[in-house]
Amino acid sequence: MQENFQITIVIIAGTILLMSLVFFIVLSAIMYQKARNSHEQNYQYLKNKYDKEILQANIEVKQTTLNKISEEIHDNVGQLLSLVKLNLYQLNKINKNERISDTIELTNTAILGLRNIAHIISSNKLDDTSLTDLLKKEIEQINKTKIIIGDLHVSEMFNDNLSSEITLILYRMSQEIINNIIKHSKATKAIINITQNKSKMHLQISDNGIGFNIDEIEGKNNGFQNLKRRAKIINADLKISSTKNIGTEVLITITNN
Repeated sequence: MQENFQITIVIIAGTILLMSLVFFIVLSAIMYQKARNSHEQNYQYLKNKYDKEILQANIEVKQTTLNKISEEIHDNVGQLLSLVKLNLYQLNKINKNERISDTIELTNTAILGLRNIAHIISSNKLDDTSLTDLLKKEIEQINKTKIIIGDLHVSEMFNDNLSSEITLILYRMSQEIINNIIKHSKATKAIINITQNKSKMHLQISDNGIGFNIDEIEGKNNGFQNLKRRAKIINADLKISSTKNIGTEVLITITNN
């Protein structure tokens, strides 16, 4: 009887010990998985933060270069053309000539064109310029080429009070997309749509061109990579869809803060 009692005690103690060991192993596995998940999350957070800082630095360097170009256009080339125009005016006073008058008109056009270019590439002038106004000017430039017809539709719900950083990046992305349309799509129309609801703002750019296979260009096309990098900086969702002989649509979505 006593021997059976001792065996029972040993079995119970062994069972408790075994269950404790299993519980410890399971608990250790859970704690390890939690620690691993936490480590991966921290790593991803730091990686995203580092990537974003590097991308932001690259954009700032590029923008500084563009600002220098803008200043050079405005201060040097623009001034030289203004002097040329003055000289032409003086010549025209002395000797009235239709060709001189035409040249004065062409010089005026060149000066205005250079001013527009300087304005477009200078981020310093974006602080008080809305995305809508910038895209209107972009559409005007497209239509002047007479190669493609551009159109802009802005929803009445769109509250155009984006930060200067987001405005600049969305504008640069739009320029990249439109440039690709003009160069590669063989389209006759390019349409920009801006819509907004309570939670999100959508910038959609579409064309009626020949389309392309996205899988063939992803990871290879610099323009495509530039769009992805810029979208990442402003935490925007980027979707590109294209159908052969129908056209391409690029949708940029930003969640409202």
